[in-house]
Amino acid sequence: MGQINDMPLGPGLLHMPPGLGENAPGTILPIGPLMRRLAERLDADGILWAVLRQADGLPEHTRYDVDLLVRPRDRDAAIRILTECGAETGWRIAGRIHKAFYECLLLVRGSADGDGVFFPIDLFTALEHRGLRYLDVEEALRGRVRLANGFWTLPPGMQAAVTLLKELLPHAKLKENSRAPVQRQAAADPEGFRQALESAAGPDEAARLVETVRQGAWTWSKVEEDRLRAAIRRRSPGWRLGLLRSAWANCRHLLRPAAGRVICLAGADGSGKTTLARGLFAHLYKQPFKACRYLHGNAVVLPRFRDLRAGLRRLVGRPGPTAVAESFDPPLKGMMVPVAAWKSIALAFYYAVDWMLARPLLRRWRGQWTLVILDRSFYDFYFQLGHRRCPRGVLNLLSHLVPKPDLLLCIEGDPPQIHARKPELTVEEIRIEQEILRELASRLPFACRLDASGGIEAMVATARALVWKELLGEGEP
Repeated sequence: MGQINDMPLGPGLLHMPPGLGENAPGTILPIGPLMRRLAERLDADGILWAVLRQADGLPEHTRYDVDLLVRPRDRDAAIRILTECGAETGWRIAGRIHKAFYECLLLVRGSADGDGVFFPIDLFTALEHRGLRYLDVEEALRGRVRLANGFWTLPPGMQAAVTLLKELLPHAKLKENSRAPVQRQAAADPEGFRQALESAAGPDEAARLVETVRQGAWTWSKVEEDRLRAAIRRRSPGWRLGLLRSAWANCRHLLRPAAGRVICLAGADGSGKTTLARGLFAHLYKQPFKACRYLHGNAVVLPRFRDLRAGLRRLVGRPGPTAVAESFDPPLKGMMVPVAAWKSIALAFYYAVDWMLARPLLRRWRGQWTLVILDRSFYDFYFQLGHRRCPRGVLNLLSHLVPKPDLLLCIEGDPPQIHARKPELTVEEIRIEQEILRELASRLPFACRLDASGGIEAMVATARALVWKELLGEGEP
């Protein structure tokens, strides 16, 4: 419960707490039969491969996922073998991310009723980022070593260099949970660490990175980031072509079936939407979503209507309401007092256009394996008191045009309790809004009712199961 309430939540892409969603050290996971079978098949078929990091915990444990490195010509065979081994050991593919020199397969077994497990396997056929190739695959695989558990991996120094550059180039920082392993591996194999960095960026940049890791100074300035990328670029023949190839692969990826999900929350103010969002993020980050994004407010692309109106007032030199006058207005007046029908229709059209413009953006987020939660959406026009005069026919027409979320969770709770938490609406009005939401949930195939009377932990558990069922395709929510 503390993890849910203490999680910071703000609009935009969320920076989740380090270690959230990862498996506890030493945990025995149901991945052993799959990983043993996969290692045997790859070796039997003559495919050179190596686990890029954390191979010592296999076959039963990994921190989160498994990163496999293979040669480009072995990519298709490796994916085929992985798919077959998964089927033989009770796993199936629930989603894929395909980019330049990278394929992520999300494997799943079990069901949403409590025994379901997600397991991502990332397949790399090059060690590069947007045309910046920092290590040759053939060279890396020639130097691989075999552990006592039968799994191939890279020498410690090379592992440290790959982890450092694989995270530093795209993100300009090293993840907190990667810092100690990189320091430890670099200290265990300093010569291998230095040689790998020299091969990637030259002796000067390698010396600087070696010293940075030794001191544990994990902050890089913009000048240092640019200098490192420039050094790797000089050693990356054909980097412009690689950049175009990466952009093309990312564009093609947007046309593939989406792995991420967009969840809209609907309920009276005080029903627990924000707390529910926190709980879903805490329980679904890395299980299975790779990123989490929170949107607060109606607008996704366009500015909020009130901000647009204020900007137009300033543009024409017309002052808005004075601060004194505003202080006497009740908060959220538009939500507690029905506005004129024409105004509600205008707002519905405005936010419908906003949602239609957001279609490519939502598609991109889904493709990035992101969990997107909105605490306001177009469907608020159906039940909120402020828009009670908006004709239902107008809303039904616009609802056919806006992109649909994967789930619309309609929260129901005890009206007196909701009123006590946030006394902005009367108990009777809360009852009316919940009746409208029940009707909406019965009519929309992607909407479902969510009982909040059992407390936040029970509500989060139920909502999490609904998301899992939608992901696993186990019928209607």
